[in-house]
Amino acid sequence: MSATRHAFRSVASFALVVLIVWLIGTPTMLAAAARPHDRPTPPTDAVAQARAAFARGDLATLLALEPKTRTSPLAATVTSWRLTLQILRDDATLDPQTVTRFLTDHAGTDAAVRVRRALAQNAIAQEAWTEARRHLEALERHDPTTHCWLLQARLHTEPTATATLREAVLTRLAETVSPNDECRAAFRDAVANGLVNDATLIERYLVTLFLKGENAAAPWRALFPPAADTPAVRAAARLIAQTRDDPITVWQQAAQLPPPLAATVRRAAFVVAASLGTPQARTWSKQLTASPIWVEPLEWQIRLALQAEDWLTTWHLLEQLPPSERDARQWRFWRAWTLKALGKKDEARTLFRELAQDDDFWGLLAGELIGQPLAITDGPPISAQQRAQIARDPHLAAIRALAARSWEVEAQREVDLLAQRWQSASAAWQRRVAASLLAEDGRFDLAIRLLERSQERNAWALRYPTPWRTQVLATAHQEGVDPAWAYGVMRQESRFRADARSTSGALGLMQVMPSTGRWVAQQRNERRFHPQQLLEPETNLRFGITYLRIVTEQLDGHPVLATGAYNAGPGRIGRLRQRLDLTSDAALLDALRYIELLPLAETRDYIRKVLANTVVYSHRLGNPKTLSGLLVPYGDAQRQLAALSERLQ
Repeated sequence: MSATRHAFRSVASFALVVLIVWLIGTPTMLAAAARPHDRPTPPTDAVAQARAAFARGDLATLLALEPKTRTSPLAATVTSWRLTLQILRDDATLDPQTVTRFLTDHAGTDAAVRVRRALAQNAIAQEAWTEARRHLEALERHDPTTHCWLLQARLHTEPTATATLREAVLTRLAETVSPNDECRAAFRDAVANGLVNDATLIERYLVTLFLKGENAAAPWRALFPPAADTPAVRAAARLIAQTRDDPITVWQQAAQLPPPLAATVRRAAFVVAASLGTPQARTWSKQLTASPIWVEPLEWQIRLALQAEDWLTTWHLLEQLPPSERDARQWRFWRAWTLKALGKKDEARTLFRELAQDDDFWGLLAGELIGQPLAITDGPPISAQQRAQIARDPHLAAIRALAARSWEVEAQREVDLLAQRWQSASAAWQRRVAASLLAEDGRFDLAIRLLERSQERNAWALRYPTPWRTQVLATAHQEGVDPAWAYGVMRQESRFRADARSTSGALGLMQVMPSTGRWVAQQRNERRFHPQQLLEPETNLRFGITYLRIVTEQLDGHPVLATGAYNAGPGRIGRLRQRLDLTSDAALLDALRYIELLPLAETRDYIRKVLANTVVYSHRLGNPKTLSGLLVPYGDAQRQLAALSERLQ
């Protein structure tokens, strides 16, 4: 037995726990996932008992319970739990043909992914790298650990000098902020094979130190060869730790470091300065070079170039984005805008036309720019025969059973795999019928997830449902709030989960924080309020829509500011208010730049999604609005849009 295999066997129990955590979540994760659908009495039938047995690695109990679950929609899931334990324990009684048949019969399901993942893990334990790679490449869904396993398998099965393997190592290095044990093993092999040099490893350590702190960065430092842990590296780490408090001093002191270390430290100082709107950031931007593993500084360089309307610089910076980032819709939109500004209207129009095929923020705005505003049409009706056929689909039946038990992690994974299965245009009716059945179960969140993951761009009523419509319309009218905006917020906040709870403590349909709820209760003179009432749809909608009205009044009635305030708080957004010129002749571009330059990535994304939702809901509710009209609520948005559009004709 090899040393590696012996080491694995000595920690087999730990590995099993790690796998089970990935499969069904930690106790904390499970509790958090279950909260939106807490049940007075958790299920205690054979399937629930089998899940508990799997979680504690109790194969004997699982074997005894499995026959009792044969008629359940989750029978294959229970079998996958049993097969997983047997595979990881090298159970001599397990017939390989049984495993092969299971993978064939249940291809495209989370049950099959679970079993194949166990096969890959067992093959890695035995250093059977070719077999491990075969299973990993056949996986229909990957996670950070399996990505690292696949990288490690490639390191052992193909020449290490190939450019594609070097690129794969660099990609994984860029995407891994803090490596777990499996990823550390893969990177250790990559370092040993000369695929990661000291400078790149040090940069990865310093970037993680800046983003997440010493504890998250420590695994990278543990991979340093002795020669890499130098006084200069330690000095760079000390400067990184000071960056958020004093980026200007850090930028200046970085000059004392060797050039590669100085470059990383200065990128960190630049990110802080740019996000704070520090004037020096514009000068610093011209001195930076792109990092192969950290794209955020380059993104901020692009934002500052957009702010300055330096279109040639913007274009050159966009060209430096790595391919995966360059294809992101955000940067494709700015590429098109930059082409337009540089007079290349045909190329710009082509890009805008491609973007306009979608109904997200970028697609809606691109469509308006080229004269293709949003049009919503009803899809074909669903027949009783179609409903009956899809209701019998075992994959959908498993999803509905998981959702009914509030096993959210497993339900979402199965939905994602079903979306892959029904992604083709010919499967449009299947995904629409499945989504309608999930919506009838009250699981609007899973219905939306299925349609969005399968790239369904119709089925408007299912993608943008209007539950609690009577109360939303009445409360919005009473508060003077656009009901389309209220629905846009609700869709983004909870996906219509009435009893949703976030990790930060926000509650209900509109994710109202208890402290906000108490404050709104005072404004409404509701003295008997208790935060648990926010889990009641009527109370949550009343308080959430009232709060929308309040932040709107506080922030000049501007949809961009008010939406940002609902997410980040009116105080924080108010302090950034001066960045937005509400009345300029370039107010449309100014609003776009204001969102782009917000220092809060979550809030940037939130504003865009809520405003796009609002446009669609305005059509659904019979009072159509344009995205440009929301971005420029004062002045003549149509005139600005027409002027921009004319340059694209």
